[in-house]
Amino acid sequence: MGFYSFTALIDMKPEPGARYIHSASEPYNEEQEVSQERINAWMDHFGMYKFQCHCSGHARSKDLLQIVDEINARTLYPVHTEHHEIYKRIVKNVTEVMEGRLYTLS
Repeated sequence: MGFYSFTALIDMKPEPGARYIHSASEPYNEEQEVSQERINAWMDHFGMYKFQCHCSGHARSKDLLQIVDEINARTLYPVHTEHHEIYKRIVKNVTEVMEGRLYTLS
């Protein structure tokens, strides 16, 4: 059930203690946090229990940082990220990947 379908709970009349499994990523911006607060309000209103199951297809940033730390690479080329600078806390040599540029790996 997506966020915009929660009004259907009014007709469904779930019993208190019913379970809701939220199978998606955790909120990662302010708009999603507000939506999450609204979902939580619906859960509270109906006395439902919510379970979060992360399944966006992407690892959480905390997990990625742990993996990078454990690998201990000499050089890191972060791709598919908006915040490559975060990795500089863990790896000394971080190369920002630019589209259309050729890189030689050593």
